[in-house]
Amino acid sequence: IFWTTLIVSIAAVVYSLVSPLYWSSNATILQSKDQGSLGIDASKLIGINLPFLGKSSGTNSADLLTIMKSRSFTENVINEFKLKNYFEIAPGDSLFEMEQAVANLLNNVVSIMQDDDTGLITISVITKDKYLSADIANYYWSRLQDYLKEKRVTKSRKQKIFISERLDELLTNRDSLKNKVLEFQKTTNVIDIELQTEATMTRYSDYVAQMKQLEINRDLSLLNYDQLSPEIKRINDEIEILAEQISSIDKSESCSGMKYGLKISEIPELTLQYLDYKMQYTINEQLFQYLYPKYEQARINELQEIPMIEVLDKAIPAGRRSKPKRAIICITLFCCALLISSILVFIFDAFNAVKKDANRFKKVLDIKKALTKKLL
Repeated sequence: IFWTTLIVSIAAVVYSLVSPLYWSSNATILQSKDQGSLGIDASKLIGINLPFLGKSSGTNSADLLTIMKSRSFTENVINEFKLKNYFEIAPGDSLFEMEQAVANLLNNVVSIMQDDDTGLITISVITKDKYLSADIANYYWSRLQDYLKEKRVTKSRKQKIFISERLDELLTNRDSLKNKVLEFQKTTNVIDIELQTEATMTRYSDYVAQMKQLEINRDLSLLNYDQLSPEIKRINDEIEILAEQISSIDKSESCSGMKYGLKISEIPELTLQYLDYKMQYTINEQLFQYLYPKYEQARINELQEIPMIEVLDKAIPAGRRSKPKRAIICITLFCCALLISSILVFIFDAFNAVKKDANRFKKVLDIKKALTKKLL
């Protein structure tokens, strides 16, 4: 008993001293339950009712575990930290090397567990380097965040991208139309076709009416005066002045200080061109007003469909080794050696005592033969 226990205890001490040290780091995350709440009334923000506001994405914590345990995710971790060298995998077939690295990582290094009651996810990493353990654990949740933001192309994201492209086209068209309208205004002096047309027609009709009145007065004056009389000459001069004013309006020449007067003969063509620009601009604006709320809605839905995670505890380098637990190893092997050696000693002692008593020994042999025969 003494020698067996002593030898086993010494072996346990030596083993615990020469065994490599392992360090464990843990990170805990939790899927955010209020990811659909933006803290604002989005329907008021964009001026429409959002039927999908508050709708959950349908992704649960089990999906997050599946993502982190997936092959592509695991290979990304291996490549990021060059774990093939850490596992001391012999160079050879690259596929076989990756298979070994994946198996070692998932079976011996990383443990991802979920509490079914709270949904808390714990990422545990144990390696021979305390800083490596913390870095790998933190990389898992940071990589998971990037994956959820970038790799999960949801229906709302596709809608947002499509609508965004259409909005860019509308904005480009609007800028183009603005430039066309500006050039049109510079070349034609058209600022507001309706007001300018109304002003031109009012001025034109006033001149024509005054000229008609003067012609009537001239005809009445001819009843009493001669064609060469001063009165008739005065009326003719006034008629001539009004005729020049009317002619200047027809030719769109500056008259009475009116810089933006319109040529009556060109008003129909200018009106059509102006209305065409106005119609295109109105259609463009209506489409923009229709699509922009949908773009905002798609952005909100995209945020809701991407499961967000809360990092409750970041992994930090361990202050105490995870294994080997030297005291437990020594005590356990000491107790096992003491117990087993004691039991064996008692068995041998009992067997020797029986062997010394021939009759008892013979009976034991007979019982043994009978049991053996019965079993066979």
